[in-house]
Amino acid sequence: MKEFKSYNKNIQKNIIELYVINCKLKETYNECQYYISPSELKIFYEESFFTKNDFCVDMYDSFMNKQKLALVKAHTQVSVYISILALNLLIVKDGSAYLFKKALALEEKNAFVIAALIKEEISESLKEDMSQRFKTQEKRITTLRSIIKNHYKATH
Repeated sequence: MKEFKSYNKNIQKNIIELYVINCKLKETYNECQYYISPSELKIFYEESFFTKNDFCVDMYDSFMNKQKLALVKAHTQVSVYISILALNLLIVKDGSAYLFKKALALEEKNAFVIAALIKEEISESLKEDMSQRFKTQEKRITTLRSIIKNHYKATH
């Protein structure tokens, strides 16, 4: 894989942002499993929502492990996100709806960053990986929208 520092600043920024978003998604999905119904949990496993952990590890191994300052900044952002997420879960009435909405917003942002990276001058292997992830991204967003819609029918 192409060396991280050989990419221009915009690509580096997008790669770091993608790492942060996916770490946040990983934490959001980990929290979701405590708030969702067994049928929703089944959907999460069938749609591979929990593969965000693998993606974070891949991103870390490929790029982040050599970028100490960026890694510290990314982990700080994720730690703040987790703290805010936990506090909000104590306050909101419907934790699962809150988590689904957070996840949807992050997935949409993730799709935007992946699309931006695909348009850039990146290595073919990274472009192929991002293209594959973009395809599954659309299905994941559609599934989340469906879960949110069905959740509101059941609770309201």
